[in-house]
Amino acid sequence: MLRNPDVIVYGATDSRGDDDAGAAERAFNRLSMEERSSLKRETVVNVGGFRHIRDTNRGGLTFDTSEEPQELVVVTLLIAARGHVELSPIRGRQELMDALRAAGAVREPDLMALEILWSPAEENDALSERELTLRYPHMVSL
Repeated sequence: MLRNPDVIVYGATDSRGDDDAGAAERAFNRLSMEERSSLKRETVVNVGGFRHIRDTNRGGLTFDTSEEPQELVVVTLLIAARGHVELSPIRGRQELMDALRAAGAVREPDLMALEILWSPAEENDALSERELTLRYPHMVSL
């Protein structure tokens, strides 16, 4: 994302801290489930290459997008790290780039968990701008 910042058109950050490892793990898992709940279909590929696909749209948002071009994907980075990672609210492209650099600067010994969610996950699938703004209202247009 740092190499191709011009393709990023929306962004948001959220940073939370907790000194208790158990509470931090619960918060990470809760955030992961919240983000996954917005997906219509989930494709999971783990480090070993195991791939699993399941439909997750249980009466959730549906759209008639026949008139809209399908162009956007959402990439969510969930990072659990020891210490504090400074993430300013996204107001423009510079804050987004700063947040990506801060996330990339987490040292391996401090990285406790990393999850990357890509929505939609299917090849040749994308979100319309309307879908993105309805599913992710906290995103800021860059």
